[in-house]
Amino acid sequence: MHKIETKTPDGFYNIPDIPFIWISRSGVCLSSSTGSRIAVRVNKQGYVVLNIGVDGKTYNYYHHRLMALTFVCKPEKHMDKTYDELEVNHIDGNKENNTPENLEWVTPKENIQHALQNGFFGHQVVLARNIRTNEITKFVTATECAKHFAIGFKRLQRHLVSKQVGYVTKAWHVFKYDDESGWPNLRDEHIVEDSW
Repeated sequence: MHKIETKTPDGFYNIPDIPFIWISRSGVCLSSSTGSRIAVRVNKQGYVVLNIGVDGKTYNYYHHRLMALTFVCKPEKHMDKTYDELEVNHIDGNKENNTPENLEWVTPKENIQHALQNGFFGHQVVLARNIRTNEITKFVTATECAKHFAIGFKRLQRHLVSKQVGYVTKAWHVFKYDDESGWPNLRDEHIVEDSW
């Protein structure tokens, strides 16, 4: 990729540890290699996401996390934690409102508590498909599914919004949210009892 820009444009900031994206307080993202605007979209879970190609690799990011890394300080009580240990909470519950004033660094537990206290916690049905019989089991929540298969709840949540959804197995089952998307076509290397 030919680099045409050499300095951060006025009104844009460097994102810590992500040298190939510049970001403004209004949320506009630019490629530091080309100076062009990076398109964003809303994923099935309602979050604003973006991806950027750099040197033949594609990087995917949650927009709210980039905003928080750049413009939101960790609270005093979490100074002992790394950013990888923390999540970014939308204070008003609107996943598309990524203004710095609407974002805060919280623990996973605090994030869930905030959602429950404010009625933001939506229950989304999780499907588990037996890859040998194609039998599908519905679970009312990800928590219920995680308990049934002895999977960590947070790990299952992350899996359900990742590119690997429907590919990783546990007890001959693969998982996805009950949405309009179809199941992926599994290759022979995916047909295993447990790749979790």
